[in-house]
Amino acid sequence: MAEKGFIFGMFNPIHYGHINLIRIGLNESDKIGLYIGRKEKPDVLPYEIRRKSIESVLEQENISNKVSIIKNSEKSLFDFYKKRYTSLIIGSDVLNLLIPESKLTEKERKMIASFKKIVFVNRGKNILGKIPAQILSKKSKLIEYHSTCSFSSSEIRKKIVNGEKIDELIPSYVMDIISPYTNFFNP
Repeated sequence: MAEKGFIFGMFNPIHYGHINLIRIGLNESDKIGLYIGRKEKPDVLPYEIRRKSIESVLEQENISNKVSIIKNSEKSLFDFYKKRYTSLIIGSDVLNLLIPESKLTEKERKMIASFKKIVFVNRGKNILGKIPAQILSKKSKLIEYHSTCSFSSSEIRKKIVNGEKIDELIPSYVMDIISPYTNFFNP
């Protein structure tokens, strides 16, 4: 059976750290389903702009045949694990959502336990040992990679608002797509 990875996030905006996460995911999976969150908040780029940015990355990286954006992102995130994804690919920010376990709903616990493999891309925080063993199933294998990207989308948004240079954080072709919408980053 082919390994199918699952990545979810807001990608607000997509940056080199996310691209690294996708590449690592493809090291561990044959194909990836990518879920784009639809949280409507004042500092979130419109869904279609984030989707267009991700599609641009997939084309530029020549991986659009291996990574598919989950089209039904208006559905709940938790409706997708039932599609039998074998691997959950997450970064430090998402892993922080799992700690402490008391924050998780039963639905979230079931989703996490359904994956055979959890691939964690650590951007330098020492949080792997804090993962509650109860949220992993006995069949789950935890794999850690270390990222060379030490920044988050939140930090990038602050830099954009402050007029700071972000050339080394976001591909220029992504910046071309999001530039007309950076006013969304001003709370």
